[in-house]
Amino acid sequence: LNGVENARFAGRIYGMTQAEIKDLIEKVRKLSGIGKYFELPVSTYSAGMRQRLAFAMQGRACFTPCDDGSEPGQ
Repeated sequence: LNGVENARFAGRIYGMTQAEIKDLIEKVRKLSGIGKYFELPVSTYSAGMRQRLAFAMQGRACFTPCDDGSEPGQ
């Protein structure tokens, strides 16, 4: 899979609409900062590029639980 496919897969897991997935892909593309490599297979990424993609993908996972209105400590 490449960066786009990874973001699309994550969006599907989160139950996002196609429009939300498209937005997620662009957010991950920008946050990862890997430029044209986002379209290439992850197997071709350096270790640092993989970490940047993983960090960008984690950003969405961190915000998902907050969407339900829960707060820490409750």
